[in-house]
Amino acid sequence: RDFDRPFEEVWRSTIEGLTRAGEFISFSEKDSGLIVVEKELSGDDLPGFIMGGPALVVWHRGSVKGSIFVKPLSENSTRVFVNVKIKGLGTPLLGKYPIEYALASNGRMEKTYLDLIEGMVLASRKFEALERRYHEAVAEDPEAVLGIKTKALTEEVVAVLGLESSTGVLIVAVKEGSPAEDVGLQKGDVILEVEGQRIASLATFRELVRRNVNRDALAFKIMRRGKILTVKVPLP
Repeated sequence: RDFDRPFEEVWRSTIEGLTRAGEFISFSEKDSGLIVVEKELSGDDLPGFIMGGPALVVWHRGSVKGSIFVKPLSENSTRVFVNVKIKGLGTPLLGKYPIEYALASNGRMEKTYLDLIEGMVLASRKFEALERRYHEAVAEDPEAVLGIKTKALTEEVVAVLGLESSTGVLIVAVKEGSPAEDVGLQKGDVILEVEGQRIASLATFRELVRRNVNRDALAFKIMRRGKILTVKVPLP
């Protein structure tokens, strides 16, 4: 199956998809593009994955060895091949002892692996698009990701709040259900620092948020009614 994505992305999606699905990866080598997965099948499940096979056999168990080849076709195109080998242990109805058979796959397992890989590649593309839109939104309005609205500290606000200087920004609104509300930020709080860096202006505050947007959370030092508090705001 061909994918219009770079080799690195398809390789990563394949490994991640197989791991999430609980498949046992017994071997992987990126340079050759080979991934080997192995699994066991019960006697009852085995017939669903084989083509034909010997008749009148009571199946006890089976084993699957899948070889997945990820090959780059071009800079932005990758092909994935899947080859499955199945062995089954069963006792013929007219026999006394179990026999191990090499069985032909009916293609069901190959399709399952390819569908799994395709799903992970599509998920990766959607995540990439969402991440890009997220960063674009942050660049345009960094406060939106936190769920707050702020304004610069004017001399009048400094006097009303009894602050020593105009360093920091004033929270004028907190969005319901936002990360800011979840950690208890309130209207009227003054943000003094972001990640240990003092806020000299509203522009400085927004730039600090943009610069640290890849973190799991942002550490704020705030002033609330004369008390200094430290709050960590998680980023979505």
